[in-house]
Amino acid sequence: ATIAGFTPSDAMHVLARQEGWSREAAECGARILATEERNSRAARKADTAAGLCERTYDHVVRASGRVLLAAALAQDPGLEARADHWGLLGERLLGDVLAGRRFSALIDATLKVARPIVAIGAPVGAYYPEIARRLGARLEIPEHAAVCNAVGAVAGVVTQSVDVLVNQPSFNLFRVHDPQGSADYNDVDAALGHARRVAEQLALEAARRAGAADPHVEIEVFEKRAHMEAGSDYLAEALVRASATGRPLAGRAAATRRD
Repeated sequence: ATIAGFTPSDAMHVLARQEGWSREAAECGARILATEERNSRAARKADTAAGLCERTYDHVVRASGRVLLAAALAQDPGLEARADHWGLLGERLLGDVLAGRRFSALIDATLKVARPIVAIGAPVGAYYPEIARRLGARLEIPEHAAVCNAVGAVAGVVTQSVDVLVNQPSFNLFRVHDPQGSADYNDVDAALGHARRVAEQLALEAARRAGAADPHVEIEVFEKRAHMEAGSDYLAEALVRASATGRPLAGRAAATRRD
């Protein structure tokens, strides 16, 4: 199984503001998250995928802006202790500025960060122009910003596992449950060899589809043995598990592989 989570980059793919992987998969994740949100709140109707992604965008912009302001204030002696204690008026001003709203009918209020914001990470081109605009700051996005700080791409791995079952429906008849169809053998080693080959091939194919570069395979065999009256035992069932693991492809190479 592949475990995945919805990210701000997925939200931008749904809204067609970022390209790098499957928009269809991102939309699927957004719909699932919207349904879970509806269930947790006992709401009558789930938000649309686009609606959830717009809210994600707004939240990331406001939350990132607040963190940037707190980091900037922490550089001033005496202000760092009060960086998160704006008071009622300050919180109202901060909230309106970061939300892009007018502070008052008669008073315009702005905040201006006096240093450039250097943004790195895959989704910065979608989020940080608006963050910088609301903070009155100059934005700098380095040439390779999309892969800067990509710790997961460097340290992470892609793993896909496939199980193939071998059982013995009758004495000395070993059946391999291949996804393409079952195959029967009179020799247990031949049956297990078939299962190993099938599991390895399917695991490699699944890992490459998931974005693994040059995956390698490890195979485990889990046996269930039954005892006979004479004290000997025999193989009742075996599960052959192949796990293909490889480093994830990065950037354009991954997109090309999936295409």
